[in-house]
Amino acid sequence: MNQGEDSVLQIIEEVASKHGIALDPNDPILMVYTINQHLMRSGARIQQAMLKECQKDIEEHMGLWKAQGDQAMRSTLDATREIITASVRVETEMALKALTLDLNKHQRSANLNLFASMLTLAASAIVLWTALSH
Repeated sequence: MNQGEDSVLQIIEEVASKHGIALDPNDPILMVYTINQHLMRSGARIQQAMLKECQKDIEEHMGLWKAQGDQAMRSTLDATREIITASVRVETEMALKALTLDLNKHQRSANLNLFASMLTLAASAIVLWTALSH
């Protein structure tokens, strides 16, 4: 016996137990059940096909949304990278200017120290020359 025949026998048993009526397996009323089963299987196949089509559409839309999201994220990251790069450039230039000013101050101080050392050496040479001449 196949599944259809098992189902028909189950219906015959259920009708007999609930209603006290014995149905013959060839009873025309069981034809309604058979037609109903056929329609349900056909409807299930159609629903399955529709579900697959819907799933395909959803997956396509998800792919588009993902691509749009990825593009938006890349654009945001690029913009952020440019802002950070510009900020680092400005901060670096400011730091270099500050270092240049400090170096210029120290250079002037070193030049004054060199000049003072040269004057001291010259004065020492004059004192030594004077002391040796007498």
